[in-house]
Amino acid sequence: PTGLAWGTDGSLYISDWVDRSYPVHGRGRIWRVRLRDDVAPRSSAADRAARNRVYRDAEGSKREHQVATQPLDQLNIASLLAPSTPPRVRTACLRRIDDRRWLPQLVDAVQPADPFIRQAAREGLAHTANWNDLRQLFRDTRASVRLAAILVIRKHHERQFEEIVEEALSDANDSIRFVATEWLATRKRKADRALLLRQLHTRPMSGHLFEATLAAVAKIDGVMEQWKPGRNGDWWKPRSKAYSLVARLFDDKDVPLGTLRRAIEFLPPGHEALSHERLRRWMEIAKGDRGLQLAIVRRMPLDARGIIWLRGVIEDRRRDEHVRAEALMRWPVDRREQVRALIEWAQAQEMPTSLRREALASLRGARLTANDVRTLVKLSGRNKEFSPLVATVLAKPPHPDRPPRSDLDAWLARIGTDGDPLAGQRVFFHPRGAGCFKCHRIDGRGEAVGPAFYRTPGVERFSRRSLLRAILSPSTEIAHGFESYRLRTKDGRVWTGILRTETDREYRLFDQEGREFAVPRDQVEAVVPGDVSLMPDGLVDRMTDRELRDLLAFLQAPAEPE
Repeated sequence: PTGLAWGTDGSLYISDWVDRSYPVHGRGRIWRVRLRDDVAPRSSAADRAARNRVYRDAEGSKREHQVATQPLDQLNIASLLAPSTPPRVRTACLRRIDDRRWLPQLVDAVQPADPFIRQAAREGLAHTANWNDLRQLFRDTRASVRLAAILVIRKHHERQFEEIVEEALSDANDSIRFVATEWLATRKRKADRALLLRQLHTRPMSGHLFEATLAAVAKIDGVMEQWKPGRNGDWWKPRSKAYSLVARLFDDKDVPLGTLRRAIEFLPPGHEALSHERLRRWMEIAKGDRGLQLAIVRRMPLDARGIIWLRGVIEDRRRDEHVRAEALMRWPVDRREQVRALIEWAQAQEMPTSLRREALASLRGARLTANDVRTLVKLSGRNKEFSPLVATVLAKPPHPDRPPRSDLDAWLARIGTDGDPLAGQRVFFHPRGAGCFKCHRIDGRGEAVGPAFYRTPGVERFSRRSLLRAILSPSTEIAHGFESYRLRTKDGRVWTGILRTETDREYRLFDQEGREFAVPRDQVEAVVPGDVSLMPDGLVDRMTDRELRDLLAFLQAPAEPE
């Protein structure tokens, strides 16, 4: 939001005014937030003055106001900093402290889980601590204290920041390293480029920090100055030297395995640096690293050699089950022998049940013979657990007894909560499944056609109920900026999709499969906003109850489940 204001009707008005490059909807809007009609207002006060009186009469607000305005020497700071003090009162005190005697209390306050208390403590720290204090705090064994120190130094002691930047880049905490990386990108000195590249070769990184480091190098190289309206997301990667810089990592035999994984994930599928020989060699040294093995399986080219290799992974009983399942997910069904292999794996008693299920899931959309169908029906009869999956393979309802899609309580009770996030990840990305990845991005994978998922450790962004409702009835609530549009052209055709960009020459949209297409503007007679989500109805019919439960577990996982 760029502005907030109360209306005389009690509504909250929020301005969200941006330029056309904004990746959500490209236009500014004013939003009105009001109580639902079926919720009684807490106060009948209609004018601003009356509402302010109600606000100031609240005990917490009154104490907060006193703490924020009274002279510090008249406040009992010790009692105000006690954990039992209401957070809003405590933060008002923390922000005002400027006496070094309270430095230990400020340090303690930068550690709680509450981000508002941490932020207020950092403000107090900026008033109270001198450079030597902050330098000493940056050497603290607690990551939360070091992070607070570097944030205060970055904002209030930027001239001295250079003294600690290399130390910060070597910190064990990714958030601290990110602050240093961002600062080097902001000042854009060519000499810093080598410092950032050295981090890629020497330090394990999260995917977020790995990409941020390459983006910082691109910014130093001036690539970000090429930005234009309509260029969003990963536009900078092919325009920078990022891919070639990442490919050079593969020639460094000492590169950390964690960094190797990030490099493989960063490069687009089919990149020349991801050769069969390299991927196979890395698979041998990644025996104890599931994340790296999964990255290798996802990038193995699906030519004749790659398919033979995938078979070896699938049938290797020493491998992690999730790695074998990922290989099954990538197994193609273009040829008759490939379909037969999946059916044989689904029947194999020696295969773990999870892999037999994955083999069945990968048969969706395959061309089956009458004999194949009979074999699958027999398998379903012998093992009732496989019946729902076999039904989806045969394009039938997986569970005929499912409740109405409007009955969320019944659905929540039906599917339960003990899902497997890694299995749910495969449901999300399966090329022959529900197709979530064709429109949604998560953990840097997938397409940004619909709303993306951003996950933070310890933070649950979507409730289980809201996620389930979106899957069962996607048109019930459509995210702003992702409404569908119908374009009628002069030749009588109607085009439907999510509007990506609009210029004087053309409209560019995404269709239901996540494919981008263009419609010449001079051929368009009418543009009509739709009230139906581009996310297809009946998506749940492509999933079994188990798959739906696993998918929700994956979407609610706080970070990568690997």
